[in-house]
Amino acid sequence: MHADAASRVRTVQAAGGRRLEVLVSGPESALPLVFHNGTPAGLVAFEPMLAAAADRGLRTVMYARPGYGASTPSPGRSVADAAGDVAAVLDDLSAGEFVTAGWSGGGPHALACAALLPGRCRGVASIAGVAPPTADGLDWTADMADENITEFGAAMAGEAELVAFLTAEAAELRDVTADQVVAGLGDLASDVDKAVITGEFAGYLAAAFRASVAAGIDGWRDDDWPSSATGGSRSTSRCRSPSGRATRT
Repeated sequence: MHADAASRVRTVQAAGGRRLEVLVSGPESALPLVFHNGTPAGLVAFEPMLAAAADRGLRTVMYARPGYGASTPSPGRSVADAAGDVAAVLDDLSAGEFVTAGWSGGGPHALACAALLPGRCRGVASIAGVAPPTADGLDWTADMADENITEFGAAMAGEAELVAFLTAEAAELRDVTADQVVAGLGDLASDVDKAVITGEFAGYLAAAFRASVAAGIDGWRDDDWPSSATGGSRSTSRCRSPSGRATRT
């Protein structure tokens, strides 16, 4: 986590006595923007985003999904469970209404919050988000990179195979640097995408990847696994980027 974000971190109690690690930035009286990171990603702030939100009168709220960072794992959680966790966070902040956004694997979590908290959510955006794999008429793996198809296959093969796959992947991410991010994405990003993964943004992505596996793979596993087992909407790292190629994050 960025050192300058440390003072904004708090712990919130969620259902079942679980802990959620939460980062808050911006004016206390402002409308909360609940932002859902991709998969895998730890609780790392991208300072330009926080500043842009504050300039627009928004208070950014982010939380580590169960199993990431200091958030208590919740094996078998679904995408829909994000709504209850977000409600707990907002209640702790004495906040009522909010807007929400999520990118990549965070997109479904943002949509779940809008669907299940209709009296509080004033708007939602899913940015290069993940579609339900069982949606009618959708060829879910079309145009995905080989890396994503391999991870998807591991998840569908069962939890043991997924855990083995993610354990190996986590070893690659644990010490990843900003200079290594682009090379490590392989076919997961197009040349257009890679061209903007530089400087502070590359540093942010590297830090988010490192933080995602610092406490193990529970969060990543539980983003990938439960919905593949139930046939519901998955929260995985597979998505289509604006350039039409699959990306992880």
